[in-house]
Amino acid sequence: MERAVASWSVLWRRGSWYLLGLDLTREGPRMFKMSRMNATPETVGGTDAYQVPDDVDLQALARQVEPGEPDSRALLALRDNKAPALRRIGTPVAPPRALPEGFACFEVPYTRDSDFVADIAAAGPDVVVLEPAELRDQVLAQLRAVLEVSHDRS
Repeated sequence: MERAVASWSVLWRRGSWYLLGLDLTREGPRMFKMSRMNATPETVGGTDAYQVPDDVDLQALARQVEPGEPDSRALLALRDNKAPALRRIGTPVAPPRALPEGFACFEVPYTRDSDFVADIAAAGPDVVVLEPAELRDQVLAQLRAVLEVSHDRS
């Protein structure tokens, strides 16, 4: 999805870089995970084209729009030595069923309204969602959408 953003700051949070700014599309402040950007940003205007409003405290705003605390848990099969970000936040657990060779089971906390589906999809064949089924369906839908776009471009 393309966005128009008046960029205010770049922040390091929870092991990732984020762009904090005014989302002109949604008309409100937002924080965007930079690793999720799949195209080179197009610059519009000069260096000082966007000013942070005097009444905006960037650190307070970053805490406000940052993803919330986990409210769900997923069981993921992770390929050995792959998906380090998911591995780091997960806890190794006994799998509920046999896993493909080279995979281990992790319980991973996540926030339902976060980019967790995209994070899993980005790992491709190195992650298998075991539970919940709803999350697995969302990841599959994301992967199918990416495949469809890539076929349309070729």
